Amino acid sequence: MTTASLIEYVIKENDTLQGIAKNYLQDSSLWLQIAVYNNLEYPYIADIDQSLPAEGYVQIYRDPTVVTNITIPIGSIFKSVDINGVERKFSVIGNSDYIFYSTKDKIELPVRSVSTGRQSEEKKFNVNIIENLTLSLASVLNLEAITVFKNKSRATGMVTFYRDPLIVGDLVIPYGTIVKTSYNTNTKMAVRTYYVSDPITANRTLYSANSSVDVQITCSEYGEVGNIQPFMIDSLIDNAGGLFSKVENKTSITNGYIKNVKYAGDTIYIPQLTSSSATPRSGSLENLYTELLFEDLLLTEGNDLLIDVKGDLMSVKGIDNLSQSIRDLVKSELGYSVIYHPEYGSLINSFIGDFVDNETIQLVEEELIRSIKFDKRVADVKNIVVIFDSGVFVVDLDILVAGTENIISLRFAV
Repeated sequence: MTTASLIEYVIKENDTLQGIAKNYLQDSSLWLQIAVYNNLEYPYIADIDQSLPAEGYVQIYRDPTVVTNITIPIGSIFKSVDINGVERKFSVIGNSDYIFYSTKDKIELPVRSVSTGRQSEEKKFNVNIIENLTLSLASVLNLEAITVFKNKSRATGMVTFYRDPLIVGDLVIPYGTIVKTSYNTNTKMAVRTYYVSDPITANRTLYSANSSVDVQITCSEYGEVGNIQPFMIDSLIDNAGGLFSKVENKTSITNGYIKNVKYAGDTIYIPQLTSSSATPRSGSLENLYTELLFEDLLLTEGNDLLIDVKGDLMSVKGIDNLSQSIRDLVKSELGYSVIYHPEYGSLINSFIGDFVDNETIQLVEEELIRSIKFDKRVADVKNIVVIFDSGVFVVDLDILVAGTENIISLRFAV
């Protein structure tokens, strides 16, 4: 029988999981046990750049007695005072002033701290103080921490606005204009919203001589939920006054992620396992590798499921599962293989049928490295060799497993 007791530990500067495991579990190799228990992702413990300001987003709510448009200038200052009386200031950032339209009761804006380092962070505040706008706004609230950490990102990309053919003249698309996807009954995909975030004001104007304009958008939510395939955005929330006939994303919206990493000052839990049976340490580590690299259904080269003699679906674990995942990733067509993950896959198949020379081989190698590093379990790709033989690319390479010194040698053909 195996039981576990927990040690609550506050991470210090320059800590590593290996060092923590050695100090508290007397074995640095048991760092995986800590990583798995706390559900951490590579690089597990990250450094803080104390020269960076904190950044994040605040939600601003309208004073209900004010019914006109409100201009929020770049550089407007929000103040927060913590329970110890320490004041923090956050400045509205961007390239042009923001318009808080009369039809909206709230607006979300990006902010940056005036000071730098961890002392500039704010987990939560709710204040009425904005230096030059106190009469127009009811309150300011940050729904997520304003932080110097770079462990999460909102998906970004481009959308095209098309002019209503009955409308003439220049059309301005304000920063913050909302576009969205529609609910997809086939995939059960929920509605996702995105706001116009183009940093160049001129790019948000649809000039009279043009029928369409491309602008940058950012997902309203952090993480992979914002990553979508082409042509999934199809409408404006308020249609910007009926000036546009349609909006669409011709390309994928990508780069949304949330990494579960820890920093100095954060708390982790160290599980101390005790067992009434003498479980070999190698078996324990094997289980940890299974948890770290996951388990999945075993597939044939043609992606068919395999069934054992009892009629049960067969599975693949740990290192073998990572190997199977890499093969599937490089053989999948980039942008169209996995819903919500348009960045999954590779462009290797696009090289097949072309004249293959040394330059083509080099391009294939670079695409393999790029696509394989999409898998968060991969720290690096080394010793890659590609040979074109009988109409297929034969690939040999080594994979360095993230957070370990394990090297996996793979050979496959595409």
